[in-house]
Amino acid sequence: MKKLISVLIAILIAFSSISLVSCKQNQNSQSEKKAVYNGTHDYTAPETDKYIVIDGKTDYLIVVPSNADKEENIARSEFVELFRQATGITLSYITDDQNAGKIHTVEGKYISIGRTKMLESANIIVDKMELGNDGGKVVTKDNTVYICGGGYTGTVFAVYNFMKIVFGFEFYYADCYDLNTGVKNVKLNNFAVTDIPDFPVRARPYGTIDYPVGANSDYNINMTKYRMRVSPHYDDITMGVFDEYDNPDSEVSTSHNTMNYIAKDYIVEVEENGQIVQKTMGKAHPKWFSTGGNQICFTARGDEEEFEALAQEFANKIFNSLKIFNPTDYPNKEVIRIAHEDNTEYCQCEKCREVRERYDGHYSAEAIILANRVCELVDAWMKDPKNKDYAREDFCITVSAYKNYSSAPARYNEKTKKYEPIDEMVTMHPMLGVHLSNTLFTYERDLWSSENEEGKRAMDAWADITDKIYYWTYATNFSFYMYYYDALEFFTRDAFAYFANSNARRFAIQAQHNQWGVATTWSNLNAYLYTKLMWDTNFNTEELTNNWFKAMFLDAAPLMREVFDEVRIWYKNNLSGTSMRGDANNKVASADYWPYPLLVRWMNMFDEAIALLQSYSITNERLYKKTVDHINIEWLSPAYIAISLYKGTGVMSDSETTALVNRFKELATRLEIRTRKNVSGYFNTYLPTL
Repeated sequence: MKKLISVLIAILIAFSSISLVSCKQNQNSQSEKKAVYNGTHDYTAPETDKYIVIDGKTDYLIVVPSNADKEENIARSEFVELFRQATGITLSYITDDQNAGKIHTVEGKYISIGRTKMLESANIIVDKMELGNDGGKVVTKDNTVYICGGGYTGTVFAVYNFMKIVFGFEFYYADCYDLNTGVKNVKLNNFAVTDIPDFPVRARPYGTIDYPVGANSDYNINMTKYRMRVSPHYDDITMGVFDEYDNPDSEVSTSHNTMNYIAKDYIVEVEENGQIVQKTMGKAHPKWFSTGGNQICFTARGDEEEFEALAQEFANKIFNSLKIFNPTDYPNKEVIRIAHEDNTEYCQCEKCREVRERYDGHYSAEAIILANRVCELVDAWMKDPKNKDYAREDFCITVSAYKNYSSAPARYNEKTKKYEPIDEMVTMHPMLGVHLSNTLFTYERDLWSSENEEGKRAMDAWADITDKIYYWTYATNFSFYMYYYDALEFFTRDAFAYFANSNARRFAIQAQHNQWGVATTWSNLNAYLYTKLMWDTNFNTEELTNNWFKAMFLDAAPLMREVFDEVRIWYKNNLSGTSMRGDANNKVASADYWPYPLLVRWMNMFDEAIALLQSYSITNERLYKKTVDHINIEWLSPAYIAISLYKGTGVMSDSETTALVNRFKELATRLEIRTRKNVSGYFNTYLPTL
């Protein structure tokens, strides 16, 4: 039986390799791209005949603002550290309240980081409206190099552009990056660099970007989220809704939150036994609640007074959030959500059904109608002079396009070739946008495939009726983190370009967001590809992939790539189309789909890959151990599947089982892999059961 399965595996891989090679070729062909986003990534930086470093010495100093914020200080520390690693020189810095740092001079030799007085005196324009928070410039004037971003993280990211151009810096993983070292001479480039990410905000898809391997004692590991250029988090830009109106310490929700907006119970004071006590007398506004009880009724049962009261209740909560998250203390908070709860107890009252029928079955119509009224109230409040300290120029309220609410209340106009709101009631207020969590997509299929026609149609409609879209996508099986899930066919550079062209304010990929320590199932490759393509959709995916394998696995890269390709082929032919939630479709964790000989084949190939690195154990022990662990991280997945599906079944001998379990426990503990799946299942409770 083992021989038969091995033969079948070989045949499948041989035939499927043809389509995989064809796919790679398509990735490399610019002419075959289905979408192109023309972003701004200008890396002009010709060398001059001047030098920053000569024979291992430099006259350059760093200048930073005297009131530098957190990110400007990180930019400075990153410049100092990477420059030191490359040249062996630790640059000193001064602040711009010192005489030397105040004014640009022809003779001065400085690296100005952030919005310094020297930058202002040099008349170099750094426009936040052009760059956004994360875009930045690197500019040479005379002998001085100016590095500055549009906003809070742009300066950090601009430092990496300097390091890429001058020292070949490229970041792959927490402990793996390219950087030229032993550099004794550094020419001064005539920088005219402007680099703006294709997506203004790029949320972190993996928890390992926040919680990398180890205890974060290593400076380089601590910088992972910055070096992957995705440091802004969802909550960094999103205001929360508080359960209590004026209590910032009360429960706050930034996501499914409509029930946080409304008063759930009617509290009265009554006399009992001579004492005044508070009693819950029931819901003060029963028409605000759905027929199922755990959602709101967006129409308030058609009662105009109750609808207006409901809109005012939502607006009041937003007023409160605008005060708490004021522009001075929270300059980057730009959006607040009106998001229905994460269940399907949608209101089925007569009025809601009537609205859905009028708008072609689109549930989102009822949410937009209420949100439009809320926007009117919030807009008027911010324009009131007494609230000027809390007003924001580009504030956005979003409705949630999720599950039944995924599609937009719009119809396609053949003449204009655009989707248009069905009527003025669902024409979105200028302040109103959409948080598009498109559950109509099949994330294991190409965006342009027949399986994704409905999802793409919904996406196109939203993009035509609003210029404010906060995309939320998915790229893992939320119940089986240790089993491979292939979303790379969906998340191509073409797809990223299409999203970027579709009014994207933010792009989020929810992958293994709460997997801390290390992540297996090729998640580290995915994180690298996703974050690179969110920055620049024109990167060549195959080239990025090859570079990642070379950096992570050195001489073992070809064999590791072979395993990765086999895993993708096997998944495509056997598991593609399974649910993102394995508990809804247990096909993912079935022995029928993960034959034991296949798992053994992959584990053996990983061991062969480790053997290819043996020479490094003598020449560079630290590099050897690090690279071996990069392989061990991927070994964990087939090992876990083998243990989960075959331990105690008789397929493995007792000695095989013991050896496999012991090795798995040692690596899982040392590498600090923690979460097995989203809702529950942590390794600290799982490992003792083996």
